[in-house]
Amino acid sequence: MAEEPVVIVGAGLAGLSAAYHLRQYGMASLLYDKEDRAGGHTRSHAHEGFIFDEGPHVSFTKDAYVQELFAKSAGTYHEFLSTQLNYYHGAWLKHPALCHLHGLPVETVERCLVDFFEAQRRSHPAPTDYDQWLRQHCGSYFTEQFAARYTRKYWTVEPAELTTDWVGARVYAPRIEEVVRGALQPQAQALHYIQRCRYPAAGGYEAYTRLLQEGAEVRTGCALAELDVRRHRALFANGQAITYGSLVATLPLPVLVQMMTDAPRDVRAAADRLRWTSVALVNVGVRRAELSGAHWLYFYDEDLIFSRVSFPHRLSPQNAPPGCGSLQAEIYYSRSRPLPTRQVLERTLEDLRRVGLLRADDELVVTATQEIAFANVIFDHAREEAVRCVHRFLRAHGILPCGRYGEWGYLWSDQAVLSGRRIAEELAGSAVSSTVVSGGSRNREA
Repeated sequence: MAEEPVVIVGAGLAGLSAAYHLRQYGMASLLYDKEDRAGGHTRSHAHEGFIFDEGPHVSFTKDAYVQELFAKSAGTYHEFLSTQLNYYHGAWLKHPALCHLHGLPVETVERCLVDFFEAQRRSHPAPTDYDQWLRQHCGSYFTEQFAARYTRKYWTVEPAELTTDWVGARVYAPRIEEVVRGALQPQAQALHYIQRCRYPAAGGYEAYTRLLQEGAEVRTGCALAELDVRRHRALFANGQAITYGSLVATLPLPVLVQMMTDAPRDVRAAADRLRWTSVALVNVGVRRAELSGAHWLYFYDEDLIFSRVSFPHRLSPQNAPPGCGSLQAEIYYSRSRPLPTRQVLERTLEDLRRVGLLRADDELVVTATQEIAFANVIFDHAREEAVRCVHRFLRAHGILPCGRYGEWGYLWSDQAVLSGRRIAEELAGSAVSSTVVSGGSRNREA
């Protein structure tokens, strides 16, 4: 008797990866996704000859397996060194800003240096939150004037509300000599955790999913509406109902638990404690290619609506028509920090002109706004225990969480691919064990 296919809810990068790697083990799967096509947040969207991704995506993985998989998927790709700039009160600084203070008002540089040296002079206990981490590595003045402001805009919370387990290489801890040199004179070297990048030559970032999608059986337009975990039954909003043996879930944990008819109170309470950001993306196509020499920009000023702006046309010439440029602004919001205005497009265009990225006489070929309900997981102090509670319940009922929103972590593209591969390996191992134990019959409780 043939095994039932593994059901995967969510056909984003992690779900597609799980299905692809299951096929390598000779195991069938069915993917269900609420959108009209697979890809999740790796989808790319065409407007009037411009291509915009769902956020600024580049591949900088050092994992050889993912590099090869992405290369085969895209066929051809561009490889380049990324460049970033920071905007602070009208000044443009290389990244990270603390290593490139030259040119700011003397009083600002002095305060940053004094507090940075004081932080370096002291011995510190291990930081218990991100605010402590910043003050220990960057000094209090820089933390308050730069990092805390960006944290409020990007993470939508105060630095003290965040843990430090997400930081890793994402926030640079500068050395004394780097800060001193950058204060005394302009420095050519920029220090960023993303340096050498790859991006598909054509088709946007979505081209990296082509190999994963080949042979995948995807049911689109299927939004999960109800999940009975004890009877292993899923009901979709279009009326379709299925019974599953194994279920891989890449949906955001709060959404997944909300759909469950029989989740206990403590699991629901844990899911309710999870926090995340949403993002409004403002995509602009301009009849001018010289918009910036950087690939993306960070904005510290809290009176500017966006925290980051990127330039898709600089990733591949195919992302914009000849002679044109494109930019994408990110405006993050959450329950902690609502959108400052419903006129997001108008306010964004106004602020882009204020900082000099758009000119008054620019011809705007495309202006479009896209709102994405789930952007980043907020690493607050309740997250770890709440995730553990939800995951324990899911796995006890044969549901395997996968990907950024299933694992509820800070997964990059390569990590999402590897998350799907790990799930496939786990299921393949369970299938072998089940065959040995049961003589070939399906073990529904595995």
